[in-house]
Amino acid sequence: RIFYNRDLLNTLTGLDTPPGEYRAFLEVCETIGQQMHEDGKPYTAIAGSLYHVPWWEGPMLDPVTYTVKDVADFNRDGFVDSGEQFAAFKTGRLSFQHPAIHARYRMFRELTDHFQVGYTGLGRDEAVFLFAQQRAVFITSGTWDARSLIEQAEGEFEIGVMNYPLPGRDDPVYGEVIKGPNYERIGGGFPFAITRTSKHPELALDFLLYMASQERNEALNEIIGWIPSVLGAGIPSFLEGFDPNLYGVYGCFNPANLGGESWLKWTQLYTSFQVNETSYEEMAEAYEPFYKERGLRDFMEQQKVWRRAMHTHEQFLAGIRSRALAGDNSEAWVKYRLLTTERQVWPEIHHKRQLKLVTGELELPEAGPYGYSESVREKVRARLKEREDA
Repeated sequence: RIFYNRDLLNTLTGLDTPPGEYRAFLEVCETIGQQMHEDGKPYTAIAGSLYHVPWWEGPMLDPVTYTVKDVADFNRDGFVDSGEQFAAFKTGRLSFQHPAIHARYRMFRELTDHFQVGYTGLGRDEAVFLFAQQRAVFITSGTWDARSLIEQAEGEFEIGVMNYPLPGRDDPVYGEVIKGPNYERIGGGFPFAITRTSKHPELALDFLLYMASQERNEALNEIIGWIPSVLGAGIPSFLEGFDPNLYGVYGCFNPANLGGESWLKWTQLYTSFQVNETSYEEMAEAYEPFYKERGLRDFMEQQKVWRRAMHTHEQFLAGIRSRALAGDNSEAWVKYRLLTTERQVWPEIHHKRQLKLVTGELELPEAGPYGYSESVREKVRARLKEREDA
């Protein structure tokens, strides 16, 4: 979430709460940047650092690339993995001219223009210090920083929490690519278990069930400052505004996800782009040919790594199969068939198809995985017309 200084926001802009719409948020940032501190230095709208960049990219910028799946999600599982993305680039279906990819980096530039000068050379503490000294209005972080920021602001100013501002569907630049808010994947923070060597497993289990009750789990998370994962347990008061968003979209583009030389080249170019030494066009022109050519080597290495890991699935499935053979349990066979399909059969088909795509052995249809070619559309329209006439 975005933390903000309520008092400073009101002083500099006259607003009690910041706008939730992207364009209006940028206007507020512009207004803040034009105001001068009593020492003659301008205020900073957003306290940023190299540490904070991912907390803007993940929740706000990556979902802009959701529509990339329309041309790159070849197995139609709703996501775009590293192999699918490379295959889409290699076959010419995807490029840096895709509206969603271009929009993502345009938004990056618009936001970071309101960070303090030299943010890429700063760490987390420098940005927090700027915010605590009331020289910046906004800073982004997670629940782990909430209590710390509130304590630093105590007696000085009031802290508010807001979600990331989204462009509207009528936005002239982002309207066609923004499909919803960021979907927040939920994960447990720390798991509990009972060791095999426990002398009193029944007591340990009873204690864990006690801690997993609504009342006790709520108390536990109040102490540690986390969000409960037990249904019905209340969120600590200082974490209001951190309710997870379970409905939305996610990023479908990561230019460095092949690893190897591709990752190294992208890191160099992206760093140059961040400090405004390289434009988006220059970055794309330098990276895309390299990615298509040298990325093939990284792609093939990924295939080898995937193949080496297959033996772990074999061991796991052998254990499931032995259980099914040892008893008269139909559910065990259902589980075995399902796991075999998900861990062996479909991945084998998927990886083989990707390999044929990048080597040119498989010709792609005219349309993407979620669309149809115009010739197919014509046939569908003709059949519909025949039905209407009938």
